[in-house]
Amino acid sequence: MSDEMLFKENDENTADYWSAGDPQGFSDLSAIEDGVDMSMLEKIGARAANNAINENRALQLSLTYEKDGWVVKEYADGHIEKIEQLITPEIPSDLKKGTVLHVKFH
Repeated sequence: MSDEMLFKENDENTADYWSAGDPQGFSDLSAIEDGVDMSMLEKIGARAANNAINENRALQLSLTYEKDGWVVKEYADGHIEKIEQLITPEIPSDLKKGTVLHVKFH
């Protein structure tokens, strides 16, 4: 096994880091998942999304994502196809804990 770290994320604001290869670090993500600070999970998710996008582009595969209220498919040649418009109803601002919501599927 090499001396290279498996995963190391430096935070510009602190000197602390989390490393999967560090014996003092976390053995899994459960300590992070149970915490209040979600910044590490956001960084992991953003990195995974960027890797998936770059891999799809390298393999000349299409990408599917949300843009301007639509689910769109972007093909390798650059053209974009609108698949379905997203319906986002207005969420009332007077919701309180315990409010019962009724959901309709169409």
